Amino acid sequence: MSTTVDILDHDDFRKLVEDNVLSAAAQYAPTFPVQLDNVPFDQPKAGSWISLCTKTGDSQRRSFGTALFIERTPGFVQIDVTIPKDTGHAEIEKLAHKLADSLAYRKPSRGTVKANFWKKSVGSAPVTGPYYRIMGRVFFWYEGFVKNIPAGV
Repeated sequence: MSTTVDILDHDDFRKLVEDNVLSAAAQYAPTFPVQLDNVPFDQPKAGSWISLCTKTGDSQRRSFGTALFIERTPGFVQIDVTIPKDTGHAEIEKLAHKLADSLAYRKPSRGTVKANFWKKSVGSAPVTGPYYRIMGRVFFWYEGFVKNIPAGV
């Protein structure tokens, strides 16, 4: 009897993150444009915006027989809310918490990926030029099945 499994597609994790954060941004900050990793973006000259990026760490594999492994990848999602400086911070800090909460303390799945968002941190970042930024981070691991590739192949 043979069992087939879907092989891990890291893009499923990216889509899971983007879909959750973009949905929260549309709900809580519909006038803020959102900057995504490696996607063309025109930064507002005097406005506010949200930026989203995912940083991953070293993946680890756990054996599941000789031909199949589970690969787990740790990291964090960073959600920045940027506004003109000297315009207050309370409202955008609340917004940063809401955006981070779209992922924090959840264990969603999508396609070939199972994720665990286990910790969140929200706070101010250094002022850059004419802008003030609140930075939200949500720490995670995600995993899925990968095939064993024999040495020398």
